[in-house]
Amino acid sequence: MDIIMPTMIVSALLMILIYIIHRRVTHQSLDLRSIEWQKALFFTGVACVLNVVTNLSVTLVQNIMPSGWVDSLNESIDTVSKGPALWMVILGTGILIPIMEEITFRYGIHKTLSKYSVKLAFVVSSVLFGLMHGNPIQIVYAIIIGLVFAYVYTKTDNLCYPVIMHMVNNISSLLVGYYPSALSYIITVTGLGAAVIIFTYTACPNVRNMFQKKPC
Repeated sequence: MDIIMPTMIVSALLMILIYIIHRRVTHQSLDLRSIEWQKALFFTGVACVLNVVTNLSVTLVQNIMPSGWVDSLNESIDTVSKGPALWMVILGTGILIPIMEEITFRYGIHKTLSKYSVKLAFVVSSVLFGLMHGNPIQIVYAIIIGLVFAYVYTKTDNLCYPVIMHMVNNISSLLVGYYPSALSYIITVTGLGAAVIIFTYTACPNVRNMFQKKPC
């Protein structure tokens, strides 16, 4: 409890510093006005489904992983979920940290390296993002999630969408313990995510256009 507020303040200041430095070096700025609510909804749905898939995968993988890795993962989860008040955890882990990490790994590292090699940008930004999580189990699924976020950033050229996905993913993970059972979590989050994906893809041309091949 005593450390969470200073950590959030430091994270916010670091986030601002990274953005300022990167903007001065690359002359690139974030365009918050270009966000489209239909795409935001679509990627929210994708993040919901992705969260369920990764959580289920981690649960299955734990049975074949070294006990030390599993204990380390559970300790990390308990530190966040059973520590400070829920609103502070959501503010820090659910909002501030996703913004800071997306500015660092997607806006900073991925966008910069993309000028030289798109493939290199995907690999380096995602691997570094995974390694930052420390625990071997978290590293693997964080790399996979990082690749998805990088793909969305490349596809939309707007950092807002991976930020939204990152927030939804983290907040969904934080709220898992508040569901009556694992099955209710899977049904609720997957159902909501799938419904949003189907609705936005079917009803919104700007969402469908993202996945159409551009003419050469």
